[in-house]
Amino acid sequence: FLGIPYADPPTGELRFRPPKPKSSWKGVLSTKEFAQKVLSPFALPQDQDDTSEDCLYLNVYTPRISKDAMLPVVIYIHGGTFSLGMGSVFDGARIAVRENVVAVSFNYRLGALGFLSTRDDAAPGNYGLLDQVAVLQWVRTNIAKFGGNPKKVTLWGEEAGATSISLHMVSPLTKDLFHNAIIHSGYAL
Repeated sequence: FLGIPYADPPTGELRFRPPKPKSSWKGVLSTKEFAQKVLSPFALPQDQDDTSEDCLYLNVYTPRISKDAMLPVVIYIHGGTFSLGMGSVFDGARIAVRENVVAVSFNYRLGALGFLSTRDDAAPGNYGLLDQVAVLQWVRTNIAKFGGNPKKVTLWGEEAGATSISLHMVSPLTKDLFHNAIIHSGYAL
């Protein structure tokens, strides 16, 4: 299930604001393709055509659809120095089948759009981390519909993703939203 929106587009009035849970939609949502790439300050000119500020999407990979399965969940947070990267680099299908888990990858705001702070109420910052919290909340609410167990969630990240996880480990915002962590080459403590 590719390109599932987990929050409203962070554009216009929502640009430098915490993510707002996705408004409901009517009809059937097609989840056969990845969403557009996250706008990145380091994207090459030829790659800019496929980027967007409307980037708050996730991907769910499951070995089978069964509401009774209650499989462990692995959420992958990509690296990229908080400036580049996207959830689609993670081969969640392979992990889901090989490890019999529900795997989730996602995009979050990068660069200034994700981490700019004016050190006041105008733009307090850390929107990229708040996007990640929104994913954890979405998983808690929705992952059982994909056969995942919201009480068996592991975060797995590399580089900036690992740094993010170390911050989530001490944040009151993520208390009880995940239960294990795999941290590869990055830390904030």
